[in-house]
Amino acid sequence: MANTANAILKITWVALCLTSAACSRDPLKNDLDDYHYRLGNTLNQSLTAPAPPPLLPLPGRRDVRIPAPEQHIDLIDFLKLSQCDLQRLVGQRNGALGRVMTDSQQWLYDRAFVRLGLQCLPAIDDPELKAAVAAAIEAKRAFRPALTHNLLWAGPELRAFLSYGGQGVATDVASARLQASALDQLYQLLSQPAPDGAALETTLAQLLAPNGGGQLLVQLQLAEAYLIPATRALVEAPSLCPQGKLTRRGEVLGNVFRVIYIERIQPHLSGLDQQLRQLQPALAQHRAWVSSPALARYWSAHWSLAGPADTSTAARFRQAVAAHTRAWQLRLGECGLRPGA
Repeated sequence: MANTANAILKITWVALCLTSAACSRDPLKNDLDDYHYRLGNTLNQSLTAPAPPPLLPLPGRRDVRIPAPEQHIDLIDFLKLSQCDLQRLVGQRNGALGRVMTDSQQWLYDRAFVRLGLQCLPAIDDPELKAAVAAAIEAKRAFRPALTHNLLWAGPELRAFLSYGGQGVATDVASARLQASALDQLYQLLSQPAPDGAALETTLAQLLAPNGGGQLLVQLQLAEAYLIPATRALVEAPSLCPQGKLTRRGEVLGNVFRVIYIERIQPHLSGLDQQLRQLQPALAQHRAWVSSPALARYWSAHWSLAGPADTSTAARFRQAVAAHTRAWQLRLGECGLRPGA
């Protein structure tokens, strides 16, 4: 009997997909819509997921960029550096391409300036020039954390990774694992005194994906929006198994749990949580470079998992999943259908 009901549920869902526009390109929303429909019919309730509020966006690039101090080397002094590789580096910086450096290229340039400047200092005879180069080195060292902040939070790669522009694009665990690895590698490169420039550019390029951290936040919020009314329906519905006696409606509820929730919804939720476990700590280490109150607010709003009082998008998703699990345990338990019972 249960197997027949399971088969009917599966066949009906496939028919709906083939004969309507219910199956959009977002498999999570498709399955959550059907889950609401099945659960609502069983509990004699109409389930509707409210439209999630707009996610707090990453602060604008201009709002988070820290302006670099102006530094100039006089042309006559520049010619005096002919015995140093620093002259070639500064010449490239003042050329046509140097004036349109990307954030990552500027970051690499400043690292190279400090390294070559230290090598050049002993060869400079002019006391004023030596003092000017030494001052430039110290200024670049002092600005290094801010420059790293600009590379990350004002640069195109991490901003693309955290963008919500790919709404409807499904995320997946394999991609999240690769992206977390890229974030880890990026942190290691940014912590090195002389990182490989090609490796840095390659690692940054791996973050340019439509299914990155921003899209994960969209999916976490979507799942939460559907789980909350489903949990409320399970908790508030009259008992389907009075006095612990299994009824026909109780059997149907058990089928919905097995065929819809366990086979289709739970894998989505598990996958989202695995992605969160991959990306959140990998992204969290880059908070070391945050120098903006607006970015701190963004983190608290979406990614913070510091404790049970957190109200971030990530925390609310986990809270919604836990509450929904408890609701199912309650309903299945009263019908003697709780797994392991």
